Amino acid sequence: MNGFNLVYLNARVCVHDIGILDEESGEFEIIDGIFGDNFICASMNMATWDISSTPYDNVVMDTVRGVLGFDVKADYPVPVRRFTDIDADCDVDIDDLAVMSFNWLRTDCGSENDYCDYADIDKDGEVNFEDYVFAASDWLKGGCQYACGSERRPRPGADFSGDCEVDIFDLQIAAEEWLKECDWLNYNCRGADMARDGVVNFEDFGEFANQMRVRP
Repeated sequence: MNGFNLVYLNARVCVHDIGILDEESGEFEIIDGIFGDNFICASMNMATWDISSTPYDNVVMDTVRGVLGFDVKADYPVPVRRFTDIDADCDVDIDDLAVMSFNWLRTDCGSENDYCDYADIDKDGEVNFEDYVFAASDWLKGGCQYACGSERRPRPGADFSGDCEVDIFDLQIAAEEWLKECDWLNYNCRGADMARDGVVNFEDFGEFANQMRVRP
C-alpha cells in the first residue's frame, strides 16, 4: 500500500481505535474498531494470543503495554472512515446539514478546499446524495468523531486535563497549582501557568475564565 505503513491500536478487550499512518503527510487515519474486531478477533486465539490468518503481515504484539503493530497486506482494501460531523462540534445536526446545503452539487471538492468545507463526506469530489445518506445515518448522534488535539478539534489552552473541554476538572488543577512556582520541570504547573510568568495567579485565572466550557 503506497504511502501507508504502520497500523497501531490500544488493545483493551480486543481491538479499538486502529489507525494507519500516512507517511507522506505524517497524519493518522483512524479506522472503525469493527474492522479490527471482525478480522483480528475472528482469527485470534485469545487464550494464547495466536494470530492464525489475518489480512495483515509483520504482526508485532506487546502484551505488556497492550500495543499491536502490523502492516496491511497490499491486496486488502482498507475501509474508509466517514466523518459526518461536518462542523466538528461533536454532533451531527442541522448545522452540518446547513454546510452540506451550501455546498450542494459542487463538483470541485478536493484537498485544496477541504473537500467543499468537509461536506464531501466520501471524498469523491462531489457533494451529492451519497454524502447526504452518510450524514443521515448518523443524524442527531452525539460524540466527537475527531481526536482531541487534531486540526479540526484543537485542544483549548485551558484544557489542563486533556479531555478537550475547559471545565471543573481543569479548575481543580488550577486550584491545586494556585500560587505555586512553575517552570518546564513541572510542565508549567500542569499547564495552569498560562501566562508563563512562573506562577499561577489571577492573570492565569482570567484567561481560564474566558475559555471556560469551551468545546471545539
